[in-house]
Amino acid sequence: MTGSCPSGLCERGWKNASDKRCNEECDNGTFGLHCRSKCSGHCAGGLSCNKVTGSCPEGCEDGWINSYCNETCRNNFYGENCSFPCGHCANNAKCDHVTGSCPFGLCKRGWKNTSEKRCNEECENGTFGSNCQSKCSGHCAGEIPCNKVDGFCTQGCAVGWINPYCNDTCQTNFYGKNCSCSCGHCANNATCDHVTGSCPSGLCKRGWKKNSDKRCDEECENGTFGSNCQSKCSGHCVGGLPCNKVDGLCTEGCAFGWINPYCNDTIKRASECNSNQLVRSSLYGTIAALFLSILLNIFLIVRNAKKAFYMRQRSKKGNKEQDSTIETYVTVPGRIEENTAYQELTVQLNNSWINDTEESNAGYQELGQSSQPSHYEELKQF
Repeated sequence: MTGSCPSGLCERGWKNASDKRCNEECDNGTFGLHCRSKCSGHCAGGLSCNKVTGSCPEGCEDGWINSYCNETCRNNFYGENCSFPCGHCANNAKCDHVTGSCPFGLCKRGWKNTSEKRCNEECENGTFGSNCQSKCSGHCAGEIPCNKVDGFCTQGCAVGWINPYCNDTCQTNFYGKNCSCSCGHCANNATCDHVTGSCPSGLCKRGWKKNSDKRCDEECENGTFGSNCQSKCSGHCVGGLPCNKVDGLCTEGCAFGWINPYCNDTIKRASECNSNQLVRSSLYGTIAALFLSILLNIFLIVRNAKKAFYMRQRSKKGNKEQDSTIETYVTVPGRIEENTAYQELTVQLNNSWINDTEESNAGYQELGQSSQPSHYEELKQF
């Protein structure tokens, strides 16, 4: 008797040796008929599978399932008994079924890569994006953190900020919530603060006043004008109208009795000014007339002097002729007709001398009149 099994067929879990006795158990890692099947090798604790059925008696290693422990976790689970969900791997990649790590450690936006690379920790508040490397603007309404995926402020922006990220200030000349408020009237066309609306250094355009919030959005009150409304109108604009709040001018004219663009000067004062101007004009006219009078007097003096000189020359010539005539008549005395001619000549010479003397005296009289008080003396007395 040899003890061999008929046809050398052994039960499952036993192997057929050379003597076909089927008295040797399958080696570890094998199982089944003639020990021809291999265990999965993923039985928990490194145990060998059942040599008859191939099942793992203590369950599976992490990441493996079913009784043979020969199938990986399904549906984005990993770990012991595949009971843990995968993290947020980039591009919806499947995590490692054993460790749960994401391929290349790449996470979806809004999740960060930890030491296990499982991408199962959300970005901290104030950060967002791929591996949480981007920072939020910090200007979301109500100090709510931005969306950790895209950085958007889902509840809107804080006062003075705009766009989905709330990282841009209001456009020029706007401020406040949703940048819906218009700036006031800042000096030098400066833009106001995008949050409070206040003007730089609190300086306003002329015609506007600075209030407690320095927004320069209140117009000067009636009766005031200029920088920060510190100047007062004259109060004499026509019809009781207020002056222009920028420059203080009375744009519709002045009330009766007042003049100039500001209506702060009276007509009487203007008349005095005009009177002074008239006096000055009269003074200039008098000086001009005096100058002309002096020129005229000089002309007359020169003319009379020439005339007197001319008359003296004629007188001298007449005297010479008289002497000659007298000598002639002295030489032939006793003739009545010559004596009569001598007498006529004497009368003519005497008359000529008298006329010359009168004309000479007239010239001196004119010269004497020119030395009388002139317009210049009258002007000095004025």
